[in-house]
Parts: sequence; structure tokens; C-alpha cells
Amino acid sequence: MFKNLITYLKVLPIITTFYVIEKKVISISNADGVSMEPTIQSGDIVIVDRLSYKLFNSIKKDDIVIAVQPVNPEVSICKRVIEVGGGTVPYGKGIKVPDQHYWLEGDNKKKSYDSRHHGCVPSNLILGKVLFVIPI
Repeated sequence: MFKNLITYLKVLPIITTFYVIEKKVISISNADGVSMEPTIQSGDIVIVDRLSYKLFNSIKKDDIVIAVQPVNPEVSICKRVIEVGGGTVPYGKGIKVPDQHYWLEGDNKKKSYDSRHHGCVPSNLILGKVLFVIPI
């Protein structure tokens, strides 16, 4: 039993490091849903930057981000940035995006629940910026 505890204590830093990196620096997950088709298919692997975009304020138009859905905080969404804070949505009724907010939409307009339905997304709900998509 003591030997098992020693083994556990040796592995604990590795597990902790992996957890911190996955939650705070970079993560890998599978896309789920059709709202970003054809760009991202359900099942594709997405690599998400969870840190540097915050440090360098690097989210811009046309980036793809992962965010908390404003109307259901238990759901994460993957959407394209259509407009950033201070800008005006390029169609519709001239909606101005407040500072520290984003207008997010899915590429599959017919199957996406996005800012057209719930409005702008505050920056504190952005979880990461998609760096790579690996098609499956």
C-alpha cells in the first residue's frame, strides 16, 4: 500500500501539469454539431488556444472561437467572429457591438443558434481561440 502511495505521488505532478495546460493554455477537443459546417464538421478535432489570445488581445474578425453560450452557461459553442467591440455588424439594422463584446455566428446560418438570436457575447465568456482544425 505504501508503494502505491509513492507511485501516486510521483505521477501527481504530471497529472496536475497536464490538467493546468489543458484548462489554461491549450486544449484538444472534438467538434459536436453542425453550426460551423462546412468549415468544421461534427467529430473534427479542434486545437484551442486558451491563453495567448487573452495576453495579446488577439481576437479579430473571422477568427473562430469557443465560448460559453450566453443563454445556457453549461453549453460551449464554436462560432466565427463577425464583428468585434466598437464595430457595427455588417448587415441588418446597423447593430453596434459594445466594447469587450463580440458578434458570433456559425458558418451554417440555417442551423446555428448564435448572436443573431441572443445578441453580443461578452469577452469574459470567450474560452479560447481555435488554432487548428483536424478533419476526421
